[in-house]
Amino acid sequence: MHNDNTQDTNLDNEKKLLSKIGREIKVPDSVMHSLQKTAEAFSTTVNSLQWIRETIEKMEKRRKDEKSSFLGSGWWIAPSFMNLPESRINKTVDEYHLGNQDAITELMLSVYQSDRSAYLLETVKSWIKKNKFFAPWERHLLDALSAHKQGKYTLSIPTLLLITEGISTNYCKAKGLYDHADKSKTKQKYIKAVREYYVRINHLFLDDLDLLENALDERIFKTTDYLEGKGGVLNRHEVIHGTNENYDTLLGSLQCFLLLDVLSELE
Repeated sequence: MHNDNTQDTNLDNEKKLLSKIGREIKVPDSVMHSLQKTAEAFSTTVNSLQWIRETIEKMEKRRKDEKSSFLGSGWWIAPSFMNLPESRINKTVDEYHLGNQDAITELMLSVYQSDRSAYLLETVKSWIKKNKFFAPWERHLLDALSAHKQGKYTLSIPTLLLITEGISTNYCKAKGLYDHADKSKTKQKYIKAVREYYVRINHLFLDDLDLLENALDERIFKTTDYLEGKGGVLNRHEVIHGTNENYDTLLGSLQCFLLLDVLSELE
């Protein structure tokens, strides 16, 4: 009897630990439930519990690898991208590590550019429908999308960057974060507020917030002085102030949409 109680206690402790690890690396609830049911079924087998822990650790390592690979390719994982099967993402990351440096870019283009950008259109319409900060920008968003689909990135990118700043400013004002005297404080408060929001709702995107924070900082807030001599960074200042006449690329335009995609989760 004493041995049974010890096993039950060990199992309970193990399940609590699994739950803690799962929350930290954002394992979906459905996956955690399956793992814990497996732990119950094999409660007398120490090796099975060890296997479950090793499985979660592998998931954590894989997640970190995905994130660093996307960042290395100049992308981040946006909310609309999370509908993609994990197996497809894994295969792409493997190709990236095997030497295909364009693998992740090719994946992003296949998701958002295929069928005349059908999924991108669906994504943009969902922002307008569900988010009060996006609704006033409906005509600008649809015009930018039309320009994007026609390859007119000279038109889509400036519009999208202005929309991004407008939504960011309105969000800060609505939440009491805007500092007229010191815009750098507004930036710090905004990025902090974005993180706190995602933490509060425990969104699956939470694990990728450092990618978002980097994107917000580099693309909205950095000045042209900071960006001088720094290639590959599409930024509002350099576009609007005319310091980069070659900003008009497909990748830059799509990245602007994906930055807005992340902001669309804010309420």
